[in-house]
Amino acid sequence: MRIRRFCRARRSRSTAAPGGGGPGRGAAPRPPPWRCARFLRILAIAAGLFWSAAAAAAPAEEDYVWKQIPIGGGGYVTGIVLHPTEPDLAYIRTDIGGAYRWSEAPDEEGRHWSPISDHFTLDDSNFYGIESIAVDPSDPDAVYMAAGKYDWAGPGEVFRSTDRGKSWSATGLRLTMHGAGRLRWAGERLAVDPRDGNVVYFGSREDGLWRSTDRARSWSRIAGFPTQGKPAIGIVFVVFGGNPGLMTGASRIYAAAFGDGLYLSDDAGASWRFIGGPDEPVRGAVGSDGVLFVTSTSGVHRYDGVTWTDISPAAGREYGGLSVDPTDPKTLVVAERSDTYHLPMYRSADGGSTWTVYTSWNGRIALEPNVPWWPDRAFSASTSALAIDPRDPKRVWMTDWYGIWRTPDITARPSIWRTFEQGHEETVAFTLATPPSGAPLLTGIADLNGFRHADPESYPAENFSGAGLWETLGIDYFEADPDFVVRVGTSGGKNDKGGGGYSTDNGRTWTPFGDWPYGPAAKIAYSARDPDRLVALPVGESPKFSADRGGSWQDSRGAPAGAIAKFWHWNHPLAADRVDGDVFYLYAAGRFYRSDDGGASWKQGGALPNASHHYVEAAPGVEREVWVSLDWNGLLRSTDGGASFVPIASVERAYLFGFGKAAPGSSFPAIFLYGRLEGDDADRIYRSDDAGRSWIRIAKARQLVGNEPNIMRGDRQVHGRVYVGTNGRGFFCGEPVPSARTAE
Repeated sequence: MRIRRFCRARRSRSTAAPGGGGPGRGAAPRPPPWRCARFLRILAIAAGLFWSAAAAAAPAEEDYVWKQIPIGGGGYVTGIVLHPTEPDLAYIRTDIGGAYRWSEAPDEEGRHWSPISDHFTLDDSNFYGIESIAVDPSDPDAVYMAAGKYDWAGPGEVFRSTDRGKSWSATGLRLTMHGAGRLRWAGERLAVDPRDGNVVYFGSREDGLWRSTDRARSWSRIAGFPTQGKPAIGIVFVVFGGNPGLMTGASRIYAAAFGDGLYLSDDAGASWRFIGGPDEPVRGAVGSDGVLFVTSTSGVHRYDGVTWTDISPAAGREYGGLSVDPTDPKTLVVAERSDTYHLPMYRSADGGSTWTVYTSWNGRIALEPNVPWWPDRAFSASTSALAIDPRDPKRVWMTDWYGIWRTPDITARPSIWRTFEQGHEETVAFTLATPPSGAPLLTGIADLNGFRHADPESYPAENFSGAGLWETLGIDYFEADPDFVVRVGTSGGKNDKGGGGYSTDNGRTWTPFGDWPYGPAAKIAYSARDPDRLVALPVGESPKFSADRGGSWQDSRGAPAGAIAKFWHWNHPLAADRVDGDVFYLYAAGRFYRSDDGGASWKQGGALPNASHHYVEAAPGVEREVWVSLDWNGLLRSTDGGASFVPIASVERAYLFGFGKAAPGSSFPAIFLYGRLEGDDADRIYRSDDAGRSWIRIAKARQLVGNEPNIMRGDRQVHGRVYVGTNGRGFFCGEPVPSARTAE
């Protein structure tokens, strides 16, 4: 077996809340040698406490198919780009869920939207926030993508594809980007010269305006551009002027600096002059007659080359989405933008002199969503972008907080707006549970509460309701009867009222707790044998326990406060023993605790390394069997209720793990691991059917779920099936391909 160095040091990594909020998850400080997992492993070797021969063998491999759990959108689509000449070629960008390409005909998985950024691994998860997208008008196969989710998570990158996003090459332009940050709905920052596909521009947030003259193989900053715009927002869009066929000489280019105004170049970017306009521009579009239209935080504006005119449909409003009909420069659509629902859209057929308002209230719009749980308010919520189809100007696209809408005829009364969400999955996982009976999957999701997935291959009919929650941060079930389920969270965001509720019908309906005198409720654990005994973790506090199924709560004794320190968190430090109904487990700041009296009091157990990224889970069907994953400190097992721990041999990294249904003939549950075994050079997903003695690779590095995976559980009803939740790409399911499936 290869011996790795003591307590391998790792560079700092971070995760955060969607939309740029929330804390970072820094790497754990390097522990002293007597606390590190490697030292523990040496002690284990000396004592003969693990299976060296079996663990030394190279892992076998099993063919798995990985698919998305269909939920249906659920996240902010911040932009849409249509190719001007290629029919039905469209791309969307999202703030935390990557980029997608449209297909009018669904693929073999029934998707209209194909994800085109899922190749990014955990180490590159920051690239799932898309700052901008641009197509090459002269080459339908060429597309560019600026990617960087958070400005504090390292530089973003501009990528280039020559096959419509099937594969990507980094272009070397690594700058601060914030696809989930302020004015994420602005744009597009990337633009390709319609007369010369070699020329590409990028407007950055912090570093001015950049240009490439060789299809993004190299870049240079435009030193003569006079402003960087407002800090952290910068240059919000670049657009080329007019119809190339009607222009002579060098390309006319507009660049918008937020906090400043508009700049114009008539010599292909060699020089720039300030032309005024709104101080806070958001989007721009140029008609075939050369007239520029701009939406801003203060209105809608028209520039004819000499004069600016305010053409706002309604004064004093903020506007975002904007599109001009490529076949008629007098026809345009705009949309109001604010963080609310049912925002109106407007259409003008006379260059903005008059407007027709479109809302779901005035009879001009009828809605036909294809996702059953979507509420009516999901339409035109924080509207980000509009796009008139260049091949069919009556057909208009709209993107917003929840997903993508399209009408076949905006001039009809009413215009029918339909969703096409198949393939677009953009939810943020807080937690999940996999009961041994009933629905095989229960999910807790940011902003959308969560779902009971009776059929994990179909959209859920409705999201959770009835417990006074909007954010479900923790969920668990009663092992003796999984019809009993509990969940906790908050009524809104991190500063809103916490609480929770219980279900007696496997999550179909919910009853709120009678009392919750604390803040946000982060995690919940359900006794294995007492249907009324619960233990919960409020954010920043010590554990609380209830003996009457949440009717009242009491402080526990002996456990520290702050096992969950912040609202946006991805750790799971609390678990109930799956056999002994009095026993609960807790990990906090490098110490393990056990309660033998239903959470009323706690005592310290075995010593563990201090890892900022950690998960605790008790093995189903095995009394006082509890495992802990500690990222680069490995995967540790206890068979005595946490009094002592033994590292699992050959596990170098345990980023996530979870138990699932035991293999046929086995009494011990299957174990799934997202991490790395010694000898592998990259993270992978593995399964063990023999309590960690040996492992099977079930996902190669190129298949890995990469967008900040934050929760993993095996299916308790189907052996071999596993679920992984992410920070922006929803939930994935992996299971053996039919020819390789283990017989039940």
